[in-house]
Parts: sequence; structure tokens; C-alpha cells
Amino acid sequence: MHLPRPLLVITLAYGVLIILYAALVPPWETPDEPAHYRYLTELAGRWRPPNDPGIRQTDRFCKDYAFTTSNYEWYHPALGYLPLAVVYRILQLLVPRSLPAEIPPFNPLFCPDPFAYPNLFRAEAPHPFKIWEHQWGLLILRWTSALWGLVVIIATYRIGRSLGMDGFEVVAAAWVAFLPQFSFISASVRNDTLNNAISALLFLLAVEMQLSWKHRNRLAWLMGLTLGIGLLTKLTSVYLIPVALLAAILPPSSSTKEQIRLTIQIIATSIIITALYYLLYPEARAALAYTKAQMEIKPQSLSWTYWKPFFPLLIDLFFARFGWANIPVPSWWIQIAFGEWILGMILSLYHMVRSLRRWRESSHIRILFLLLFGLCLAFVGVIRYNFSHFQPQGRFLFPALVSCALLGTWGLGATLPKPARFWIGLGIVSFMLLFNLRALATIVSAYY
Repeated sequence: MHLPRPLLVITLAYGVLIILYAALVPPWETPDEPAHYRYLTELAGRWRPPNDPGIRQTDRFCKDYAFTTSNYEWYHPALGYLPLAVVYRILQLLVPRSLPAEIPPFNPLFCPDPFAYPNLFRAEAPHPFKIWEHQWGLLILRWTSALWGLVVIIATYRIGRSLGMDGFEVVAAAWVAFLPQFSFISASVRNDTLNNAISALLFLLAVEMQLSWKHRNRLAWLMGLTLGIGLLTKLTSVYLIPVALLAAILPPSSSTKEQIRLTIQIIATSIIITALYYLLYPEARAALAYTKAQMEIKPQSLSWTYWKPFFPLLIDLFFARFGWANIPVPSWWIQIAFGEWILGMILSLYHMVRSLRRWRESSHIRILFLLLFGLCLAFVGVIRYNFSHFQPQGRFLFPALVSCALLGTWGLGATLPKPARFWIGLGIVSFMLLFNLRALATIVSAYY
């Protein structure tokens, strides 16, 4: 696919950043990476979803080494790990010594003071070249995982073009590419990266549904396929179901008959794909039952004390907080980035409300409403999950990162006078890049 020059520059810059993040963050020092690695190794060995290992996640992992290095992510659907499992298998056949056989022991200094001693695992070498000397296969897996981030960046740009952002679609794409936490999470071994890409692709198809008059049947089949794959990548994709269905019924040019047909196509395709997986693998059915049981609401989550630290942590862990949530950047970087996003979001909502009466004639308003709907559903999903497990992980909102970026920039671009648009946009892009580099410097100084 031909990429415009500004987008090409952004994707190349993203590529350089994720190469650095993957190489400079020591092995296993991204959230749950040991467990994700255990999952894909088991998948590559059996080509089936893993069985329940019988080890449960606890809140005090410092006292439970067996838990931290086990496959406690076993309950996820297998498709999210399949591409990495294929790469792992190829490396295992060609260069088996490049893959780590064991996860190093705990760093005993971490638990008493994780901010002073940020390595959860004992560092086996003093600098990155030595660290990767006998396990560079893990580095290849990290780079492979990070490639899915390109889908999110390009989807953001394409949707921005559909919104007629007059150059600000580049700002939105760069906002995604240079978001520090996105670089950090993308350049690690996990199923989230593919899930983020699938979610971005579904948003793109939902937008195309608002613009296309001739290809809605094909788009409905593709949306059903994408939705089914998303549900088998990570169960958090369940929030995409209402987005897909709304996209099918929102275009005012559709008749009721067509809306019903498109809805059935989407639902039927996604059900067939997911049903085949759960019918074929009893391990998957056990994982689904376990997931359902884990979603029971905890009584302590019904108090303000429980939720008081949630929102500040959610913002930090969305923008820039690294390691096992114990390596923060100076707070003013996050405050500026969040403030700019809030301003853009307010302006987007203002222009949407003003134009609401024209939603039948304006595909832009329908697209923005779809993006806002998806973002709200993703946020509600995170809140619901935290009623069961206190994990204010900002990365849980990354499946809706396309919505975050576009809603945080569209209103700003629509408000600014044309002469100022270029310079303000350049300022936002420059700040996000500097923010990312500052975050990378924080990581390097913490670990080395």
C-alpha cells in the first residue's frame, strides 16, 4: 500500500522507537511478559490452547515466584498468540539457542523498594548487548509483536482522512505512534498487540460502512470475520460487538431490511468463527468458564477507598509508566499530554453537538459518534473489570486507541484557523516525540 510521505516518516520513526524499546527494556520487565511467553511456548509445542496450570494470580507476586513465572495467562484465547508461536517455532527449529530456556530468579531487592531497584528479575548482564547475547530470539519476538502497532497507526490515519481533517490526520497518527506507553507495550511479547490491531481494523471497517454505498455486503462479511477473530484474540474485544452492529444500522440510506440483513451477516460470521474454536478445544471451554468465574464483583470494590487511586493510576498507565508500574516519568509530561487531549476532546464534543442535527447528511458526525461510542464502551469495560480485579492499566484502553487519538485531535483541527493549524499540529507531534524520547531515557536510566 502506498503511504503518503508524512505517514511514511511517522511509521519509520515508530519503527526506530520500537527497536530501541525492545532492545533497552530488559527481558521480562514488561507487565506479564513471562506468562505471555509461557503461553506461546506451550502453544508452539502442542498447537492447542494450554491447559489450566492450577497456579492462580495473586496480588502479592513478590512472595510468589512460581506464580509470576507460570502461565497464569492461560485463559486467553489462543489466536492472539498464534503469530508469535509460529515465529517461535521457526526460531526453535533454526536457532534453538537463541531462545531463553529459563526465566531468571527474582531480584530480592525489588519487593522492599521497587522504585529504587526497578528490576523484578535479577539482571544477568550490566548492559543490553550482554543481556541479549544468548536470548536474542526473544528480541525477535518483541520486534514481531511490535509490527502490529503499524496497523493501529495506519488505521488512525485512514479514518482521519475520511473525516476530512485537512492534515490533522497526520497529527492523530503521530499521537498514536509516539505515545510512550504504546511503544513500551507494543515492543513486548503479548497478545495485546494483535488485539489492538484487530480492534483498529474493525473501527476502520465500521467507518467504511458509513461511506460506502455499493460494498456494504462485503464490508459486513469482513466486519463479522474481524469481530470473530478479535474475540479469539482477547475477550476484551467483546466491546466491539455493539460498535459493529451500530455501524450496520447507522447509515440513514439503509432500509430496515438491509440493516437487518447486514446485522445478521455480522453476527452469523462472528458466531461461526468463535463457535468452531470453542467446539474444537475443550481447553478453550474451560478457559471461558474460568474467565466468567473471575468476573464476580468483589465487595470491597463498592467503596470510594477502593476507587480513589484508580483514575490517577489509569492516566499514568495510559501515557507513561513502565516496568511493573514502578518506573514513572516526571508528572508534568503526562499533565501536558493529558491536558492537550482533554482540550481536543472537549472541542470535538462541542462541534459534534453543534452538528448533531445534520447527522443524516454528515458522514463525519456518524463516524465521530461511532468512535465516541467505541471509546465509551472500552472505558466501561475497564471499569467493569476493575470491580473484579484492581488493575487500573491504561493499556486496557488501547483497543480504542484509534478513537482516543482522533477525538483528541479532530476538534482542535476543526477549531484552529488554517494558518495556525500547521504550527499547532507540528507542536503536538514534536511534543509527543520528545515525550517518547524522555520516557525512553527514563527507562534506560532506571535499568542501567
